[in-house]
Amino acid sequence: MHYSVCLKTRCPKLVSNPVPPSAPQPESAVAQQINKMAALSLEAPGTTEGARISIHSEGKGLYGVTNPERTLPDLFEEGRKVTGDGNFLGTTQGEGYTFVSYNEADTIRKQIGSALIFRGLEKNSMVGISSQNTAEWSLLSLGCDVQAMTMVPLYDTLGEEGVKYILNQCGLTVLFAHPKTLKSYLSYLPETQTVKLLVKLPSPDIKECTPEELKAAEEHGVDLVTWDQFVQTGKDNPVEPNFPTPDDVCTLCYTSGTTGFPKGAMLTHRNLVAATVSVMTQLGDCVMKKDDVHVSYLPASHIFERLVQTSMILVGASIGFWEGDVKKLAINMQALKPSFFPAVPRILNRLYDKVMTEVGASKLKSALFNFALNSKMKGVEAGYVTKSSMWDYVIFKKIQNMLGGNIRVIAVGAAPIKPQILQFFRAALGASVFEGYGQTECCGACTVTHYSDHSVGHVGGVLDTCQIKLMSVEEMGYLASENKGEVCIKGINVFKGYYKNEEKTKETVDEDGWLHTGDIGEWTEDWALRIIDRKKNIFKLSQGEYIAPEKIELLYDRSPLVGQCMIYGHSLKSNLVAIVVPDELATASWADSKGIKGSYEELCKTDDLKDEIVKQVNEKGRAGGLKSFEFAKKIHLSHEPFTVENDLTTPTFKLKRHNIVKYYKEEIDTIYEGLD
Repeated sequence: MHYSVCLKTRCPKLVSNPVPPSAPQPESAVAQQINKMAALSLEAPGTTEGARISIHSEGKGLYGVTNPERTLPDLFEEGRKVTGDGNFLGTTQGEGYTFVSYNEADTIRKQIGSALIFRGLEKNSMVGISSQNTAEWSLLSLGCDVQAMTMVPLYDTLGEEGVKYILNQCGLTVLFAHPKTLKSYLSYLPETQTVKLLVKLPSPDIKECTPEELKAAEEHGVDLVTWDQFVQTGKDNPVEPNFPTPDDVCTLCYTSGTTGFPKGAMLTHRNLVAATVSVMTQLGDCVMKKDDVHVSYLPASHIFERLVQTSMILVGASIGFWEGDVKKLAINMQALKPSFFPAVPRILNRLYDKVMTEVGASKLKSALFNFALNSKMKGVEAGYVTKSSMWDYVIFKKIQNMLGGNIRVIAVGAAPIKPQILQFFRAALGASVFEGYGQTECCGACTVTHYSDHSVGHVGGVLDTCQIKLMSVEEMGYLASENKGEVCIKGINVFKGYYKNEEKTKETVDEDGWLHTGDIGEWTEDWALRIIDRKKNIFKLSQGEYIAPEKIELLYDRSPLVGQCMIYGHSLKSNLVAIVVPDELATASWADSKGIKGSYEELCKTDDLKDEIVKQVNEKGRAGGLKSFEFAKKIHLSHEPFTVENDLTTPTFKLKRHNIVKYYKEEIDTIYEGLD
C-alpha cells in the first residue's frame, strides 16, 4: 500500500497499487512537495516572460537534472551493473521469449563498434538502418555509441524519394536493412552513390543473402554481408572503444512532416540522457525498475520508443520485441507479460473498441460491465488506481490478460487521447496511465503528467530538463497575459538543429534559444499544460476571419460518433466544411438503437447518420464557445479512416491536410456547392 495525492485537494489518498520496495512511505517526498506548492510547475526564477520550470527544479537552479554530463554508454553501464547477466533484449517466434543478457550485449556492442571501424568508419560517422524493432536494431545503436558514431534510422513512411534524399544528404556508406526492405534499397543504389556496404539483418526464417541479392549488390559495386558475418568481423578485429562526449550527436531523427523533404533533427547524448532522466523523475513511485519488462512495438526510428528503451536500459530492465505483425501483438504480449506499455491513442482506441464490442454483445454482460466500470471510475476520479478490487477478479481480469496480465504503467504520447478512454484504461487495467507532450526537436518530451495526478484534459507539468513559456499569437486571439499562446521550449533537451538545414533551424529556434513548437497551449489552474490548438495550420476565410482548424477538430472529436475529423476552409470561401470518419463501434450502436440496418460503409452514406453527427458536433461547438463562422456548415462522411498507409496521416498520426484535401477534392467541391 502507498499514498497517492489528489491534486485538487492536495490530500494523500491510500492506494493498493504495488510499488517498488524502496518507495517512500507513507507519502513520497515528491508528493509532499506538491502538497506544499499546490502547483504542477513553477515560475522560472528571474523570468519576465512568464516561463515556467519543473517542481523538481526548486533549489537546484533553472534545471534540476542530475549529472547532465552522462552519455548513453554511461546509462548502459549503469543498467549492466544493476543486472549483469539479467535479461536484456528478448525475441520470440510466437511462443516463449529468448533473451540476450546485459553482459552478452556488452560484448556484442563492442564487436559491432569494432566492425564499423574495420569497415573504414570514424568517430561521428553516420550509420543507416532500415528495420522494424528487433534486438539487432538496439544492439547496433549500442555499437554506434561505443565508437561515438551517429545512427540514422530510416522508415517506410518516408517514401522512396524521402529515403533517397536522406541517403544522399547524409552520405551514408554503411546501411543495415531488414530482409523485407533490402530489395527496395538495392533498387535505390543507382541514385545513391555513397553506399559501399549493405548488411542484411536477420529474421526468424531468413538469415542468408540470396544469389539474386548478391548479384544486384555486385553490379553496383556494393559489398553485401549478413549480420553474423558483420559481427564476426568485429570479433576478429577488436578495437578499443572511443566513447562519445555529451555533445556528440547520437542520432539523426528524421521527421517526415506533412510537406516537403524530411528534416534530420540532430539529437545529442546530452539531449537524450537529460530527457530520459527528467521523465523518470516525473514518474515518481511508478518509475521503471529492474524487474520491469517493456514490449517494443512502436517504431524505434521515432523518439518516443527510443526514449522508453533508454529509460529501461538505465535501470537494467528487459525489452521484448514483437514479431512485427499487429495481429500478433496481443499474442506476443501474453507470452512476454510486459509491465510497461507505451501506447499511442490509435492503439488504445482499438483495444477499447474491441472490449466494448464484446461487452455489447449481451445486455446482461453490458449492464454488469458498466456497473463495475462506473464503480472503478469513481475510484480513479477520486485518486485511486488499483487492480485488486472485487471487480478486477470478476470482470476486468480477462481484459488485463489480453495484454499479458501484468501491466503496471501505460505511457501515452504522439497525439491527443480522449479523456474517457484514458480513464477507462486506468480503471479496467488498474494501471497508472501517463500522458506526455513533446516533439522530436525536444527529444520527445517536455511535459509529463505527474504520477499522483489522475485528472485528465492536460499533458502535465514541465520536466526538469527545460523551461516552457507561452508566446502570444495575437491574430488567433491567444495572449500570454491570459496564459495562452504558442508553446516555446528552452533547455538541455532541445536539439542541436536540423542537419545541413540552417534555414529551417532558424525558423524553428529563435536567437534566444527558444524552440517554437507551433502548438498552442494554455496553463491550467494547477499550472499544467493543455494543448488547445495548432499555430501553423491557421488560414483565413474570405471575410478576413482567421480559423484554427485543430481547435475545432478537438471539440468535434469529443462527439461519440466522430472517429476522425478534418476541418477545411478556402480563402475564397466564407464557410467551413468537414470530412468526418464516423467511429465504427459508436455508429453500430447508434444504428442498433434506431433500428437502422446496414453495414458501416452503407450507414456512412445515410442522411440519418449525417444529421445525427451534425447535431452532436454543433452541441460540442456551442459548449466550446465557437463563433458562428467556426462551425462546419456541411460535412462529408467517409468510411475510410485517415491512416499512415493511405498517406493521410504522419507516423505520429498528425493529419496530412494537403493530402486529405487532394484525396477528397471531389467531395469537398460537392459539399461547397450552394454555400457561397
